[in-house]
Amino acid sequence: MSTKENDIILIFPPNTLEESLGRAKVFVSATPPYGILYLASFLEKHGLKVKVVDAFTNNCSFDDIVKIIRESGAKIAGISCLTSNAVVTEKLCLKIQEEMKNIKICLGNIHPTFYHEYYIKNKIASFIIHGEGEYTLLELVNKLQVGQDTSNIEGISYLKNEDVVRNPDRELIKNLDELPFPAREKVSIEKYKYPFFQMLPRKTLGILTSRGCPMGCTFCCVQHGRSYRFNSVDYVISEIEHVIKEYKAEYIVILDSLFITSRKRVYEFCKKIKERNLKIKWGCSGHINLIEDNLVKEMKSAGCERIDFGIESGVQSLLDYVNKKITIEGIKKSLEIVDQHGVSSVCAFIIGLPGETEAMTEKTIDFMLSLPIERANVSLLTLYPGTKMFYDILGQDTNKEMDWNRFGAYYSFGNKEPYYLPQGRTFKELKRKYFSSLWRFYMRPRQFKLLLKALKKSNITEVISNLKSVVFSSLKSV
Repeated sequence: MSTKENDIILIFPPNTLEESLGRAKVFVSATPPYGILYLASFLEKHGLKVKVVDAFTNNCSFDDIVKIIRESGAKIAGISCLTSNAVVTEKLCLKIQEEMKNIKICLGNIHPTFYHEYYIKNKIASFIIHGEGEYTLLELVNKLQVGQDTSNIEGISYLKNEDVVRNPDRELIKNLDELPFPAREKVSIEKYKYPFFQMLPRKTLGILTSRGCPMGCTFCCVQHGRSYRFNSVDYVISEIEHVIKEYKAEYIVILDSLFITSRKRVYEFCKKIKERNLKIKWGCSGHINLIEDNLVKEMKSAGCERIDFGIESGVQSLLDYVNKKITIEGIKKSLEIVDQHGVSSVCAFIIGLPGETEAMTEKTIDFMLSLPIERANVSLLTLYPGTKMFYDILGQDTNKEMDWNRFGAYYSFGNKEPYYLPQGRTFKELKRKYFSSLWRFYMRPRQFKLLLKALKKSNITEVISNLKSVVFSSLKSV
């Protein structure tokens, strides 16, 4: 046992899926908390000792977490806070401070960045980390440990004389290659699954090859205030070789918000996979406007099995409203190219966009059914903090009390109504359309053939469990 206490403990909060999602909890898979794993590897590279706790995957109670913190010896706790877990994160912070009076809690991620005043003013956290946390957290921990003044650290918010102070943001990391690989060794990697990325029983791991997104969809907060930057292809190939060697990875999920941004980079990536003779299959996110025949051909030859697309709607006026910069004809053409090369397309659609009528919803569903795609991920519109659409509809007041359990992709399975419904629409009617879309898409002969193919090689119990949740809920709603 090491004699050195941990300098900081990084925590991914526990879940309240039963409370917030009900039956839909089967759709939320345990995936590695890469945000805090990147922080852990960076801090340790600079001499700090870090403990990581994935309370979600390990089903930790608040008491379990407090015990782990005590045993770690850490006096600083960094906690990742998303909108979807904001309620449980707040309760956890208060519990930790109740049990451990001198601990410093640092909250990070998109949600507390936009609600920093609330978390600081109500003393839920000592510090909010804004933007990328690597250098900010390193400076903060080092100064806290020796009692130095922290008031001039870029990228933090804190309380001073009962006033909330937000310091200027820190400059974004320009060269992502200077960051070490995420500290996967600090979690039990075998516990994580990606059933919605691929159902075959292969060892699957995720990697991130970029930060930010160059697009400007009004419902998405990824691009907000963040320029798009990416790792070099050599760095990415090295990480793939690392996870193949160390974790026996057979399938890679490229977790970038948009992997196919630079065709040149994708071509280089595919070329080097083949040059290194890497026996790996992979999937990624793409954009309709960047698909071309030869690109998909090269991706397929380098092991690509799946491309995810954000389609959102089958109505051109709605696509224009959310700033997708794509056309109905462009969608059809690109997905046909992907299908012709034997690569699976998985497409996301949104029901309940501003200005969407019932007829428009039906048009989107019909459009979805007409496309040569393997899976459709349908959701009711969720307004997330940090998006243009959120502020346009709900306003700029970041001190307003909000029930964050009403902000989630699967609230259509529960009874909590969203904060926004299009004019003239009801939650009951939108839920009915949602389940109808799933029923109509997945109960077709094409989908049964794909399901039977997957069942031959997959975890049958897992697939049936997920399927039952959709079918039972659909029967109640259609």
